[in-house]
Amino acid sequence: MSAPALAAGRANDAAATQAYLRASEAYARGASAAVGATVTAIDARASEIAGECPSALTYAPRDTAFGEIGEEASATLFYAGLAPMSATTLSFARAIGRLSWSDRRLTRLVRGQAAEEAAFVALAQPDLCADIEAWKASAYAALPQSTTGFLARSEALESGGYVGSSEESREAAILRLLKPYEGPGERRALRQVERQEERRYRTLSVVRKAARAHEDLRRPRAAPGTRHRTRAPATAGWARPGAGDARAHAGRDRGGRPWRCRAACAADTRTAI
Repeated sequence: MSAPALAAGRANDAAATQAYLRASEAYARGASAAVGATVTAIDARASEIAGECPSALTYAPRDTAFGEIGEEASATLFYAGLAPMSATTLSFARAIGRLSWSDRRLTRLVRGQAAEEAAFVALAQPDLCADIEAWKASAYAALPQSTTGFLARSEALESGGYVGSSEESREAAILRLLKPYEGPGERRALRQVERQEERRYRTLSVVRKAARAHEDLRRPRAAPGTRHRTRAPATAGWARPGAGDARAHAGRDRGGRPWRCRAACAADTRTAI
């Protein structure tokens, strides 16, 4: 490759890196500003579900299907929390979706990240109460296709966030591959993004802990002869609030999804329905 071509390639790599970090910084600012709205949306959806189908799971068997309903419930809250971030998320996806580097793997990872962000926003949400009613109508023999289909689509999206045999998060891999193209300005921008994320995660943890203090007031009595399950086991790949928060999910995660709270959100929701 000629010297002019090499120079042009380096300039393109530097420009793409700067554009990616600018988009990430803008996303982090938007995410930080939306923390309160995200938590409010999660709590509002949980209350809405509890009002639509109160005590719907009181007599449900505590089996594998019950756990999957819990996954659907937690995913429903997770996506409710995404709603206040939709415009910011789509802006981020558009900003990075056509960036390219001389490193083809980096280009592929960034474009995959853009596609995933847009897909999370676009994913159609299930009718949780209708799905619980359908499960109940089968005498708890089989979950409806709407539940299994939604969980499969959600899991397919989520699994794309990890790469390689070590299952490194896509965001961590991107940041690692960007390092050769970072100058002093880019490193300062990255540190700013990380500081904003740290503040956001701390705020989320405090707010959710305060909200969970009211959990006992919403908890229904278990059916006679059953033990009511008040906490779901942590699901692999999803962080629990108070246990490293979102960073437990993927190391130095850019925070592409507002708050990965599947296990804790599932428990909160199941105690209310």
